[in-house]
Amino acid sequence: MLVKALPHPSKTHGETVCCAGMTAQGEWKRLFPVRFRHLSGDSSFGRWDWVKYRYTRPPKDDRVESWTPAKTLPRTAVS
Repeated sequence: MLVKALPHPSKTHGETVCCAGMTAQGEWKRLFPVRFRHLSGDSSFGRWDWVKYRYTRPPKDDRVESWTPAKTLPRTAVS
């Protein structure tokens, strides 16, 4: 994980942030919405952490790097 934006209030998702990082293959991944303040324990992550997550294509965002994460983002490794 490389960056985390400032929190953004949303009527649909509550308080969310956009996070971005790169895969081990060098591909950019943009994750939105992430309810970062609601993540705890193994789901919480910081900058420079490697995370593994399930995701789908967002219905209204056709950017190649954009993905919608599953409700939990379990952290798998910390660097």
